[in-house]
Amino acid sequence: MATFQYTAKRGLIFGHVVGTVYTIEIDLEAHSPIDSLDINQQFTYNDSETILNAVNTEHQITTIPMGQTKMLEFREFLLSSSSGESISFDLLGSIASPNNVLTGVLVAKKSYEPSRVGNMYYSFSARIREQ
Repeated sequence: MATFQYTAKRGLIFGHVVGTVYTIEIDLEAHSPIDSLDINQQFTYNDSETILNAVNTEHQITTIPMGQTKMLEFREFLLSSSSGESISFDLLGSIASPNNVLTGVLVAKKSYEPSRVGNMYYSFSARIREQ
């Protein structure tokens, strides 16, 4: 189970209000942490020097196939967070039992298209960068 907390802004589902903070729980099929190093390296004839400027951690996630209601909730989360809005996420916990709550932003994509699984289920992929 994973949790995502966001402020509703776009693609609202029935009953949700713009500007309200919501938390959703979604089961993940896959999670791949990615550590990107921002480094500068200089080489000379007999030596080298590496300067580490930053370590950026991103999480590539894929949801399990979900029904229409959960798909609309996750779609609201993606659309509401797609312009660099800060989110909170916990990829190993639940609302009732948090594990490791992190803050981050969605890595920008031009579209979020669910993959159709069978006749009634949908799956999403997204990437989140820790802040």
